[in-house]
Amino acid sequence: MSYLQFDETTGSIISIGNELHTDKLCIPISKDLATAFITGKEQLSKWKVFPDKTESQKYNIVKIEKNTNEEYTDNTIYPVPKLVQDNTNVFKIIQDKGKWSGKAFLDETKKNFYITRSDYFGHQKKFYITEKNDKRYLIDSFTVDFENFFTNEKFTIDCNVDVECDLYVASGNDKFVHVEIK
Repeated sequence: MSYLQFDETTGSIISIGNELHTDKLCIPISKDLATAFITGKEQLSKWKVFPDKTESQKYNIVKIEKNTNEEYTDNTIYPVPKLVQDNTNVFKIIQDKGKWSGKAFLDETKKNFYITRSDYFGHQKKFYITEKNDKRYLIDSFTVDFENFFTNEKFTIDCNVDVECDLYVASGNDKFVHVEIK
């Protein structure tokens, strides 16, 4: 039997071994998976440990797969509101002339909510840039790895649009705001 030690807060894998250390947070894993980690066939950074949704004090290891399954149709996109003042618990998409970046402003409760949900990691959020006040005219689009928002750092978004515009996202579940710096 092989065991995986992990950080309970982030779900990141710390080590793999054959011995169970009762003084450390560990879960059992298959010998095949342990071998794949040790030989490099699987990258530790592509896996996370999440709390089991059905059973307390139980954890599951999940491979983080990149998933962008959002398509541009005006019936399923949601406007990203403009930010007037700083708020907490928002994901900011910042447009500073032709440079775009992102940063999350989350309190600990909201941050813990996201980082303990396997549904969020590995997903890419797709954003659509449209002409100001006319979502029918698509200027450009970009995707953002959702986990970039949890680095506590501002990150660069690969987009060069330098006009006043509106921003839309294909999922209305998360609170995004569009910050235009003029």
